This record gives sequence, C-alpha cells and structure tokens, in this order.
Amino acid sequence: MGIKAIFIPGYHGVGEDILSAKHQMWFAWLKEELEKLGMEVIAKDYPDAYLCRANYWLPFIKKLGADENTILVGHSTDDPWISNDEAHMVHEMLTSELHEFHNQGHFGADRPKMEFPELLEVIKQKLNII
Repeated sequence: MGIKAIFIPGYHGVGEDILSAKHQMWFAWLKEELEKLGMEVIAKDYPDAYLCRANYWLPFIKKLGADENTILVGHSTDDPWISNDEAHMVHEMLTSELHEFHNQGHFGADRPKMEFPELLEVIKQKLNII
C-alpha cells in the first residue's frame, strides 16, 4: 500500500507508552486495525514531553518518516474545548481535511473510549478501502 500512519500523542500521553496512555485508549485499537489493512503504524514516545514544542516535535515527526504518504493521527494538547471556529482556521491554514465527531467527549480523556470506528472509517474511505 505504501501508506503509513504516525501517531502523535496528546499532552498527557507523552513520557509514557503512547499505546497505553490512559486517555489515548483507542490508539492501540486503531494501530491494530490499520495494521490489518497492511499499513505501517509508527507509535513512539515523543521528545520534549511536557512542553510539546514544535521545534522538537516537527523534526522528530520528519525523522519518523513523515511524507506525502503519511496519515498523522493525533489526540490533543489537553484542550478539549477548542472552538469550532479555531478548528476550522487551523484546517484552512494547513489545507488539510477536517472531520468533526460529535458527542465524543474528549476522545477518551474524559470517559473510556477503547475503540474509534468512526476514525477508522474515515481513513478507509480516504484510502478507498471499503
């Protein structure tokens, strides 16, 4: 397939195993599901764990092999209440796709979320895997 996924932890997930961080419960499930599709999935601990500064993280993501065939899967930097307008502004600045999932809470940070089938479906649709 040639497509890979790189997981980017949320703020409280750095400095510990990214796949077992308590608020990123669905990371391990999604990794397994993507690997079933033949994707390479990279889930590493990140440097600069508590400040999460771009000057450390961006080169690290590049070192992990991020390129035009990479899907970045991130959680958050501990701000579950980003405004919808701000999310759309970031989306437009990055010329990326924006997918909104309603009634999900903070995606496992505020309530257990072991699976994230909605995200898997978006990725499968993007890759034309039905």
